[in-house]
Amino acid sequence: MLRMFLFAVFFCLSSLCLAAATPPGCSSAEVAKPDEEPVFLQDSGSTNTAPFCYTVSHSGEVIKRSGTTPLQRKQGKANPPDEQESIPASLATKLFSDVEAAMPLSGLPVAHCVKSASFGTSRYVWFKGERSPDLCGRDNEKVSALKDDFAKVMSTAAFEHQQSRE
Repeated sequence: MLRMFLFAVFFCLSSLCLAAATPPGCSSAEVAKPDEEPVFLQDSGSTNTAPFCYTVSHSGEVIKRSGTTPLQRKQGKANPPDEQESIPASLATKLFSDVEAAMPLSGLPVAHCVKSASFGTSRYVWFKGERSPDLCGRDNEKVSALKDDFAKVMSTAAFEHQQSRE
Protein backbone atom coordinates (compact mmCIF):
# COMPACT_ATOMS: atom_id res chain seq x y z
CA MET A 1 0.00 0.00 0.00
CA LEU A 2 2.79 2.39 0.92
CA ARG A 3 4.53 1.51 -2.32
CA MET A 4 1.41 2.47 -4.32
CA PHE A 5 1.12 5.74 -2.42
CA LEU A 6 4.77 6.64 -3.04
CA PHE A 7 4.39 5.79 -6.73
CA ALA A 8 1.30 8.03 -6.96
CA VAL A 9 3.15 10.91 -5.28
CA PHE A 10 6.17 10.45 -7.57
CA PHE A 11 3.92 10.31 -10.64
CA CYS A 12 2.07 13.50 -9.65
CA LEU A 13 5.27 15.39 -8.90
CA SER A 14 6.83 14.20 -12.16
CA SER A 15 3.78 15.33 -14.07
CA LEU A 16 3.92 18.75 -12.44
CA CYS A 17 7.59 19.17 -13.33
CA LEU A 18 7.06 18.06 -16.92
CA ALA A 19 4.03 20.30 -17.35
CA ALA A 20 5.69 23.35 -15.83
CA ALA A 21 6.10 26.39 -18.07
CA THR A 22 9.61 26.85 -16.71
CA PRO A 23 11.65 23.74 -15.95
CA PRO A 24 13.05 23.34 -12.42
CA GLY A 25 16.25 25.35 -11.98
CA CYS A 26 15.67 27.52 -15.04
CA SER A 27 15.12 31.25 -15.28
CA SER A 28 11.54 32.40 -15.30
CA ALA A 29 12.66 35.80 -16.61
CA GLU A 30 11.05 36.70 -19.90
CA VAL A 31 13.57 36.70 -22.73
CA ALA A 32 11.07 35.88 -25.42
CA LYS A 33 8.18 37.86 -26.85
CA PRO A 34 4.89 37.03 -25.13
CA ASP A 35 3.75 34.86 -28.06
CA GLU A 36 7.08 32.99 -28.37
CA GLU A 37 8.22 30.27 -26.02
CA PRO A 38 11.92 30.01 -25.20
CA VAL A 39 14.01 26.86 -25.41
CA PHE A 40 15.57 25.72 -22.14
CA LEU A 41 18.92 23.91 -22.14
CA GLN A 42 19.38 22.22 -18.77
CA ASP A 43 22.40 20.46 -17.26
CA SER A 44 21.86 18.47 -14.05
CA GLY A 45 25.31 19.09 -12.60
CA SER A 46 27.17 16.48 -10.57
CA THR A 47 29.18 16.09 -7.40
CA ASN A 48 31.71 18.74 -8.42
CA THR A 49 29.90 20.55 -11.22
CA ALA A 50 27.14 23.08 -10.61
CA PRO A 51 23.86 22.57 -12.46
CA PHE A 52 22.81 25.25 -14.92
CA CYS A 53 20.05 26.14 -17.33
CA TYR A 54 20.12 28.42 -20.36
CA THR A 55 16.89 30.14 -21.37
CA VAL A 56 17.20 30.94 -25.10
CA SER A 57 14.91 33.28 -27.05
CA HIS A 58 14.26 33.36 -30.79
CA SER A 59 16.33 36.55 -31.04
CA GLY A 60 19.38 34.90 -29.45
CA GLU A 61 19.13 36.36 -25.96
CA VAL A 62 20.32 33.83 -23.39
CA ILE A 63 19.86 33.87 -19.62
CA LYS A 64 22.02 31.49 -17.60
CA ARG A 65 20.83 30.39 -14.17
CA SER A 66 23.36 28.37 -12.20
CA GLY A 67 23.00 26.35 -9.06
CA THR A 68 25.63 25.25 -6.59
CA THR A 69 27.57 22.03 -6.12
CA PRO A 70 26.80 19.83 -3.11
CA LEU A 71 29.96 21.10 -1.40
CA GLN A 72 28.99 24.73 -2.04
CA ARG A 73 25.51 24.08 -0.60
CA LYS A 74 27.07 22.43 2.45
CA GLN A 75 29.22 25.55 2.90
CA GLY A 76 26.08 27.70 2.72
CA LYS A 77 26.95 29.37 -0.58
CA ALA A 78 24.08 30.94 -2.48
CA ASN A 79 23.37 30.41 -6.15
CA PRO A 80 25.21 32.90 -8.35
CA PRO A 81 23.09 35.65 -9.92
CA ASP A 82 21.52 35.06 -13.32
CA GLU A 83 23.66 36.17 -16.24
CA GLN A 84 22.56 37.44 -19.63
CA GLU A 85 24.40 37.08 -22.94
CA SER A 86 23.47 36.58 -26.55
CA ILE A 87 24.23 34.18 -29.36
CA PRO A 88 24.06 34.89 -33.10
CA ALA A 89 20.51 34.91 -34.46
CA SER A 90 21.54 32.21 -36.94
CA LEU A 91 22.42 29.83 -34.08
CA ALA A 92 19.15 30.61 -32.30
CA THR A 93 17.25 29.95 -35.54
CA LYS A 94 19.05 26.62 -35.98
CA LEU A 95 18.34 25.63 -32.37
CA PHE A 96 14.63 26.41 -32.69
CA SER A 97 14.44 24.67 -36.07
CA ASP A 98 16.09 21.52 -34.69
CA VAL A 99 13.87 21.54 -31.59
CA GLU A 100 10.70 21.92 -33.70
CA ALA A 101 11.87 19.08 -35.97
CA ALA A 102 12.41 16.86 -32.91
CA MET A 103 8.96 17.48 -31.40
CA PRO A 104 7.53 15.86 -29.44
CA LEU A 105 10.73 15.86 -27.41
CA SER A 106 9.34 13.29 -24.99
CA GLY A 107 8.98 10.90 -27.93
CA LEU A 108 12.68 10.86 -28.79
CA PRO A 109 14.46 7.55 -28.13
CA VAL A 110 16.11 7.17 -24.75
CA ALA A 111 19.84 6.44 -24.91
CA HIS A 112 21.37 4.32 -22.19
CA CYS A 113 24.76 5.91 -21.61
CA VAL A 114 27.45 4.79 -19.22
CA LYS A 115 28.22 7.56 -16.71
CA SER A 116 29.99 7.96 -13.43
CA ALA A 117 27.52 7.92 -10.54
CA SER A 118 29.24 10.94 -8.98
CA PHE A 119 30.59 12.92 -11.90
CA GLY A 120 28.18 12.20 -14.74
CA THR A 121 25.75 14.91 -15.76
CA SER A 122 22.53 14.77 -17.74
CA ARG A 123 21.53 17.32 -20.35
CA TYR A 124 18.00 18.04 -21.50
CA VAL A 125 16.22 20.33 -23.94
CA TRP A 126 12.82 21.66 -22.86
CA PHE A 127 10.30 23.31 -25.18
CA LYS A 128 6.55 23.92 -24.86
CA GLY A 129 6.35 21.78 -21.72
CA GLU A 130 8.16 18.86 -23.39
CA ARG A 131 11.50 17.49 -22.17
CA SER A 132 13.93 15.51 -24.27
CA PRO A 133 15.59 12.41 -22.92
CA ASP A 134 19.19 12.83 -21.76
CA LEU A 135 21.27 14.02 -24.74
CA CYS A 136 24.10 11.60 -23.99
CA GLY A 137 23.67 9.42 -27.07
CA ARG A 138 24.17 9.90 -30.79
CA ASP A 139 22.15 6.96 -32.13
CA ASN A 140 19.41 9.28 -33.38
CA GLU A 141 19.82 12.13 -35.88
CA LYS A 142 17.44 14.46 -34.01
CA VAL A 143 19.07 13.82 -30.63
CA SER A 144 22.50 14.32 -32.20
CA ALA A 145 21.41 17.69 -33.66
CA LEU A 146 20.08 18.83 -30.27
CA LYS A 147 23.27 17.71 -28.54
CA ASP A 148 25.37 19.68 -31.05
CA ASP A 149 23.15 22.76 -30.66
CA PHE A 150 23.47 22.55 -26.86
CA ALA A 151 27.28 22.47 -27.16
CA LYS A 152 27.34 25.38 -29.66
CA VAL A 153 25.14 27.57 -27.46
CA MET A 154 27.38 26.80 -24.46
CA SER A 155 30.57 27.64 -26.36
CA THR A 156 29.13 30.75 -28.02
CA ALA A 157 27.47 32.40 -25.03
CA ALA A 158 30.49 33.84 -23.22
CA PHE A 159 29.32 33.81 -19.63
CA GLU A 160 31.63 35.21 -16.97
CA HIS A 161 30.93 32.45 -14.46
CA GLN A 162 31.67 29.07 -15.95
CA GLN A 163 30.72 25.79 -14.33
CA SER A 164 32.39 25.71 -10.96
CA ARG A 165 34.45 22.69 -10.01
CA GLU A 166 35.51 21.94 -6.48
